[in-house]
Amino acid sequence: MRNAARRRELSAQTVMEALFARLEEDGFYYRWEAEPETQHLLYLFWAHPRTLELFRRHPEILGMDCTYKTNKYKLPLLNVIVLTGFNTVLPVAQCWLPREREEDYLWAMNTLRSFLIEMDVGIPGLILTDRELAAMNANDTVFPSVPAVICRWHMNKNVLSKTRQVLGQVPVVNPAPGQPKYENTWQTDAFMEAFYATVDAASEEEFEEKKVNLQKLNRELSDYLDNHWWKYKTKIVRAWTYRYHHFGVRDTSFVEGGHAKCKIWLRGSRGDLYTVYMSLLPWLQAAAAATSLLAQRNAVRIPYLLQGNRFAAVARVITVWALRQTYDLWESRAHSMLPRTRPCFLAASKTLSG
Repeated sequence: MRNAARRRELSAQTVMEALFARLEEDGFYYRWEAEPETQHLLYLFWAHPRTLELFRRHPEILGMDCTYKTNKYKLPLLNVIVLTGFNTVLPVAQCWLPREREEDYLWAMNTLRSFLIEMDVGIPGLILTDRELAAMNANDTVFPSVPAVICRWHMNKNVLSKTRQVLGQVPVVNPAPGQPKYENTWQTDAFMEAFYATVDAASEEEFEEKKVNLQKLNRELSDYLDNHWWKYKTKIVRAWTYRYHHFGVRDTSFVEGGHAKCKIWLRGSRGDLYTVYMSLLPWLQAAAAATSLLAQRNAVRIPYLLQGNRFAAVARVITVWALRQTYDLWESRAHSMLPRTRPCFLAASKTLSG
């Protein structure tokens, strides 16, 4: 049935003509650019109308990353993903790129910025990326006033890989089924622990002190960090990133989750762009519907836990998920301020021994 519908739509049109007709019919915002001489498609940016409306309400955290093996032309697909106040992942826009050069990212991000302005969405509060240099440069050019944070998971993975090269691993004696055959040397673990502490430095002074400690542990790795990571310290070190409203989000796992959902709907990598669009359309619709449903529930139902005076003024302004997180933090902080008492078993043991 799907193939029959495709044949009807393509009976008098090329694949790209059919795709543009569907984008127009479905109310998408889209922009494209072709190679002047051959008219081969270079770029195509699209955004779903329902996700657009939800993005207006949740513009705080935006993640961008390319995924691959989505089409027979082997074009990278740039996914633009929002993490909403409901803790849901919302695919806002997609963009086909010919390659991943800085000029390609510049086209995509300039188009994204035009989209945000034309649709009255507003500029995002924070942008999360991995350390793709071309993407980072384009982001800094197009969104110079928007704080940018580099994915901590990707950074940790790269630094650990380099540290293992320098300080090594050792074989595990009689590893159990499924257990890794190698484990870190104590030197590797010690350096990584010091690295994590440096990234979590709460002040610029503490950061500089901990850098000195890393240099004492291993000069080669310290130089590697200076050359590859610390030049982006404002995007990775807590002393700078705590100034941004990142709401505890410091990695792009929500974008990776979006990639995974995207691949589930595609079910292959041999389709043309029209086929890919038709396969992704239900994903975009389902993601928008799930977030819309949560928004409707938030508007009419407030959990009993959040109905007290503490949250009364904001119960229908801030999402239930965010308020629950706030409540848990509040309770944790209140509990930590209680006076510490001696454990009961100690008192009991003294009574029995006396």
